[in-house]
Amino acid sequence: MLAVVATFAGAYGQNAVDVAIEMGLPWQPSPKLMPLLKLSDRDPAAAFAEVRRIYQGQDGVVERAEATLASYLLAKDFTTAAETFKLVTQPLARQSAMIAIVPRAFKRDPSGTRATIRDTLSGHDQSYAYWQIVMTQLKDSNWRGAIQTQMGIEDVHLRSQAILNIGLEVARADLGIALGWREQLTGDDQKHAHMHIRDALCEARDDAGLERLLALTPLTDDVKPGGYISWGREQMIMVIVLARLDRGDSAGIARLRDRLPANEQDLVDAMLISANETLPPADRIARLSELQSGPARSHGISRVVALEWEKDPEQTKAFVLALPEATFGEAFAVMARQWEDKRSLSEWIGRIGAGLKRERAISNFVMTLGWSRNEDEQALAHEAPVVRWPVVGV
Repeated sequence: MLAVVATFAGAYGQNAVDVAIEMGLPWQPSPKLMPLLKLSDRDPAAAFAEVRRIYQGQDGVVERAEATLASYLLAKDFTTAAETFKLVTQPLARQSAMIAIVPRAFKRDPSGTRATIRDTLSGHDQSYAYWQIVMTQLKDSNWRGAIQTQMGIEDVHLRSQAILNIGLEVARADLGIALGWREQLTGDDQKHAHMHIRDALCEARDDAGLERLLALTPLTDDVKPGGYISWGREQMIMVIVLARLDRGDSAGIARLRDRLPANEQDLVDAMLISANETLPPADRIARLSELQSGPARSHGISRVVALEWEKDPEQTKAFVLALPEATFGEAFAVMARQWEDKRSLSEWIGRIGAGLKRERAISNFVMTLGWSRNEDEQALAHEAPVVRWPVVGV
């Protein structure tokens, strides 16, 4: 290992340990690579060919060896990136080399590194290199630089990844810059940015920031076949209301409500009703059922049941079972998600008296567990034992 690092040090004229740190490789180069590193100084193509000969059939080893050779060559001269990557046969080796070298090259020579990436690389390699610059700029809190670099990423998946990184980091640090960036984007890129800014603000429970974002958010989602990205107005409104409830800001909640359309005013009311623990849970659900907005009713009922389950699962089972048929199904679905032991849940369902409540509980149980990724839960759903059990009453 020291001999390999010494080879690196010779290329840099630096201390061997400094070079090892600067290379940033997550593995130790094999001693077999020492002569190949020297060979790559004279004939890079021959060095890569020898790697593939020595490690033939060992893809993981070839990948690490190619990454080490590529990193060594690029650390000496990043302008050879295009020629070097033509010699690399393993895609992950190219990515490993870029992770190790692009940030260091960019910090040493930002304009030269950009020029090399722009003028000599293309496709996925170019986008991946730009993404590494984005990550470097975010670590340095260079928000505007990261945004500018992201605009040059053409690969859809890497652009989405860069948007995620920028959205989460910049929203926490400077919401004004984040919102301005969001407005520069269009289509799904704008929705992705919006989603990650929203998530960062929701995690921080930044109600003032969320209200600023809400003012920029369309009232309706552009629903597309095959799935779409939601603007998430409901989520933002709920987090704003709950954050203000926690600190007793009733005036702030009222101001927000006044700015919203009727269906979203119902959502504010649903959060207020669900949080009013001076009322029994059944009474809160009765009041929620009077709201005109279906989504508001659903969110409110979900919150009541989840809060009550957290306090006392046994009492929650009793009050859910006692609900009218019109609201039982929705409340049961929430309770079933909270109920970890699905077999005991199936036994509880089996003791429900015959009627619409039992049918809805069975339907929800079988459908939900049938789609579960847990094989035991799938098997329990396929057994559907509850439909054969005698009714004994809860």
